[in-house]
Amino acid sequence: EISGRSGDLTACNGEILFTPFDNASGTTTFAYQVDSGAVVVVDLVVAAVNDAPVVKGSDLKSLWLTDTTTSITAFPDVVIANVESDQTVKSMIIQTFGVQDGEKEILRVGADDLKLKKGSGTIGNITYSQSVLNGVATLTLNGNWSMTEAQDILRSIKYYNTDAQTV
Repeated sequence: EISGRSGDLTACNGEILFTPFDNASGTTTFAYQVDSGAVVVVDLVVAAVNDAPVVKGSDLKSLWLTDTTTSITAFPDVVIANVESDQTVKSMIIQTFGVQDGEKEILRVGADDLKLKKGSGTIGNITYSQSVLNGVATLTLNGNWSMTEAQDILRSIKYYNTDAQTV
C-alpha cells in the first residue's frame, strides 16, 4: 500500500528501492509485510530540489548585416527549462561581442531601442543596466517574470546597426 505517492517502489532480493518522480517532493508512506507477518510502515520525506534553469536556442556566433534596414532576431527559438512552478526569472544577462560603435549598434527589446553603450533605465516592467568593455556590451535585464514571459522577452530581442559600415 502506497499513499502520498511521489515515486515508484521496486522490491528485489529482499530490498526495496524508492525512486522519486521528477520534481517530486513531500511525504510518501508505504507499508510492507515481512516473513514473520509483521507489517512495517515507512514514511519517506522527499525534499524539494531547486533545478538550475537551462536556456537553449540556436547558436548565433556571428551576424553580418549588409544594410541599415536589416535587423536580426537574436534568440528566435530560445527555450527556458527547469524553472520550478513556484519560481520566477529575476535577471537575464545578454552579451554582444565585437561592438565597434555603441551609438550606432542597437538591441531592440520589445519596442524599445537600447544603444550598445553604458546606461541604465526602465522599459515597461524591465529595469536594465548596460556596460561596455573592450568591445563587449553586457546588458542586464531585471524583473520578475514567469518562464514564458522571460522567453518572450528574449525572443523579442533584435540586433541592428544604423551604420552599414560597422558590423
